Amino acid sequence: MALPHILLSELEKKSQTGYDISCILIRTPHGRYWRASHQQIYRDLNKMLENKLVTVRLVPQVGKPDRKIYSITKLGRVELSEWLSSPPELPTFRDEMASRIMAAKGEDIPGLIESLLEMENECEKYLDVVTENRKMIDEADISKFEKTKFKIMFNRAEEHWLSFYNWSVETRQLLVL
Repeated sequence: MALPHILLSELEKKSQTGYDISCILIRTPHGRYWRASHQQIYRDLNKMLENKLVTVRLVPQVGKPDRKIYSITKLGRVELSEWLSSPPELPTFRDEMASRIMAAKGEDIPGLIESLLEMENECEKYLDVVTENRKMIDEADISKFEKTKFKIMFNRAEEHWLSFYNWSVETRQLLVL
């Protein structure tokens, strides 16, 4: 399961709150490839706490609940290392648009075509973001390995969004026939 491991990888960098991690996931490439709600993050942090993969330190606040600062444990580092060296599971294929097409009737075609056009526009926006991120990383003062990791992620993202875009265009053309 990837989310706990993504959380461990962020905690390996530094101790932080669940809120801090959720902000990082939104602002970094992780957020483009793995979406998680605040509830999922806190649920997994609590499970990892029970499994001794993380510890928590309470920081009192005036007029607010205590802040919970999570840190990775030695056991958490072992878990993360084992996950990084194990073969990944193939992703589950779930495609809402394909499901809509399979559920549609002939009179639904105009709405499907409109939805496909909207998806193509969204794909173009994501591809623009990938291009912007590539430029930003090229200029960033980070190690060669960090740049390589980002390049790999951006290549994957570009491939994903181009594939989805091309599938949408082809599907629209087939529906028009």
